[in-house]
Amino acid sequence: MGEPLRLLLVDDHAMFRRGLREVLEEDPGLRVVAEAGDGEAGVERARALWPGGLDLVLMDIEMPRLDGIGAAKRILDELRGLPVVMLSALVDDDALLAAVRAGAVGFLSKSVSPDAMVRALRDYHRDGALPMSRTMAARALAHLQAAVAAPAPRESAPAPALAALTPREREVLGLVAEGLRDREIAARLSLSEGTVQVHVKNLLRKLGVRSRNVAAAYVRRGG
Repeated sequence: MGEPLRLLLVDDHAMFRRGLREVLEEDPGLRVVAEAGDGEAGVERARALWPGGLDLVLMDIEMPRLDGIGAAKRILDELRGLPVVMLSALVDDDALLAAVRAGAVGFLSKSVSPDAMVRALRDYHRDGALPMSRTMAARALAHLQAAVAAPAPRESAPAPALAALTPREREVLGLVAEGLRDREIAARLSLSEGTVQVHVKNLLRKLGVRSRNVAAAYVRRGG
């Protein structure tokens, strides 16, 4: 048997991390070498372990300080070659697309059976099979088919949605793209958290997206 797949587990729920670690390490081909409770800590642990002591990051999406999409983007920008697999409690198309745009190699629902999660990671380690549940794979394929079928936009077309944002909304959107939560944005801009929430709600409506993860991905790919 070859060397085990060394994993960094990043999730803000300690009980979930503990349970998942126990499940994963029942398989001799998987080893959790480190844990982190938020996106910022996850990036720091990845920097410390890569490349000699880490093979893959399992990253939750919704976390404090820095969300999983923002953390994955940083890791993939800074630590080229380190794969990231996103975890989510919700089967959400917006989150799936944001994860793909950030560069994640896979997306696993937390609702999959322990055996299915272990099998997905083991198959990835053995032959590079994408660690993605069947439901997520089907949704990703549907989006790809829709994108292929859609007419290509004209390169000269403006970005009216982004242009419709107020200066303050653009400022808030930039901080959302950095992975900051409402409370942190409020502190950065000297606003109340309620005011930030109103700005986020308005900019999501103007951009025509349903989640802040997709709005952040919109900014990261240049609108």
